[in-house]
Amino acid sequence: MNATIRSILNLAKVGVNYTVARAIVLFMPLKNRKFFCVSMTGNNYGDNIKALSDYIRANVQDSDVVWAFTDSYYEKITCSCKKVKLYTLQYYLEILTSKYVLSNCTFNHKMLMKRKGQIYLQTWHGTTLKKIGHDISRDENRSLPKRIESFLGLDPIGYDNSLIDVFVSGSKYMSQIYRDTFWYKGELSEVGTPRNDIFFQKHLEVIEKVKKEYGIDADTGIILYAPTFRTDSLFECYDIDLDGLKKAWEHKTGKRYKVLVRLHPILLSSNNLYSKLLGDSAINASYYPDMQELLYSTDLLVTDYSSSMFDFMYTYRPVVIYAKDRKEYVRGMYFELEELPFILVNDNDEVNEKIEAYDASSYTQGISQFMNRIGSVETGNATQETVKLLLQK
Repeated sequence: MNATIRSILNLAKVGVNYTVARAIVLFMPLKNRKFFCVSMTGNNYGDNIKALSDYIRANVQDSDVVWAFTDSYYEKITCSCKKVKLYTLQYYLEILTSKYVLSNCTFNHKMLMKRKGQIYLQTWHGTTLKKIGHDISRDENRSLPKRIESFLGLDPIGYDNSLIDVFVSGSKYMSQIYRDTFWYKGELSEVGTPRNDIFFQKHLEVIEKVKKEYGIDADTGIILYAPTFRTDSLFECYDIDLDGLKKAWEHKTGKRYKVLVRLHPILLSSNNLYSKLLGDSAINASYYPDMQELLYSTDLLVTDYSSSMFDFMYTYRPVVIYAKDRKEYVRGMYFELEELPFILVNDNDEVNEKIEAYDASSYTQGISQFMNRIGSVETGNATQETVKLLLQK
C-alpha cells in the first residue's frame, strides 16, 4: 500500500476512535484519582513519569494509573499498571476519563484534546546539554517560520504549551530554558526532577538487582557507556576503546570492573554498532527498563553529549565525556564542553592521561560549583512535591 494512503487511513482511524470515545464519555465525569502517563511519546516506561507513577501507586489512596505505549513498545514492556496502545479507542477512553495527565514529551493534537477539569503536568526530562525546542535549527523542509507556525496552531510545542497546567523544573537554568525555547508562559514550579530523587537516598537493593541481572559479583564495580545518537547515523564517533578505558580505570582505582553498554533507543536496531562496542568484555544493557537504576549502580559513567551526565553528577561520581566528533556534532549545545566539571577526552589516546590525572577532591568541588551555577534545586523530594502540586489543583 502506498505510504501516503496508509498515512491517510491511519489518521482517519485515529479520528474515528477519538470521536467515538468523546461521544461515550460525554456525560461521564472525570475520575478524580485517575492518572494517565506517557513517557517519550509511548516509547519508554521510565524517566520522571515512572518515578511519579510509582509514588502515586504507593501513596495516593484509591489511585488508578494507566500507561500508554506505541504498538511496538507495548509488546516488549512489562508494566505493573494498566496499559493501552496509543491512538486506539481504549487510549482515548482512558485519557478522556483521567483527572490527571502526566507527560515528559510534547503532545500533538492526536494525543490529547483536554476535557474541562483535566490537569496536565509536563516534566520534560532533566538538565539538558543539547539544544531543544525552538532552539533546534529550523527544518529546511518547513515552509513557514516557527513563530508563524506557532501562531497558526501548526506548531506542536505551541499546542502543548496551551494545554499545560503546571511545568516542573530542577534548576533555575532549566526554568529559563523552558521559558526561552518553548516560549512557555504558564505556571512553572522549581521542585526538582522526579527521576533524580533516587540519587539522594540509599537503595542497596537496586545495586544488587542490577548486578544480579548481568551476573556481576558484589565486589566488582560497573562502568556504564551510554552515548547519545547522531542524526547522520554515522558510527565513526563510537570508536571508544572500552577495554582500554576499563584497564586504565582499574589501574587508577585498584578495583575490578565490568563494562555495561546502553545505546540510545534510536540506535537499538544498529547491530553493527553493538558488535563494534561490545567487543570481548562489555555487556549489552540497552534493554534494561530503568536508566536511573543503571546510573545509581554505576561507579564511572562514560558518555558523549547525553543528559545522563547531569543526572549522574548528583552522585558526585566521575563522568568521562568522549567527544571525538565535537566539531562535527550539529545539534548545538548550551554549554561549551570545557565549561562542564567532567573528565573531557577527545580521543582514545587521551584516555590514560586524563584518567590518571583525575583527582576526586577537585572533581567534587567542580560539581558543587556547577550545581550552584545552574541554580539546582534538587533535594530528593521532587516526586513528593510534584504529586502534592497536582493534588492541590
